[in-house]
Amino acid sequence: MQQIKLKEQNKPLVFRGREVEYDHLLIVSISRPTAATVQPKLAILPQYRDLYLGDTRDASL
Repeated sequence: MQQIKLKEQNKPLVFRGREVEYDHLLIVSISRPTAATVQPKLAILPQYRDLYLGDTRDASL
């Protein structure tokens, strides 16, 4: 799985200075800016948003 690969390479996903658990994410959409790339738009699942929000209510990554 991709999340295991990223963790093994020590490339954590960070939001507002906190490492994000991959299980807390939802893929909202996927675009292909070029033929060789894929760009997902991610959101933090509602039940986990309070862990990452701080003072704002926007949980899009």
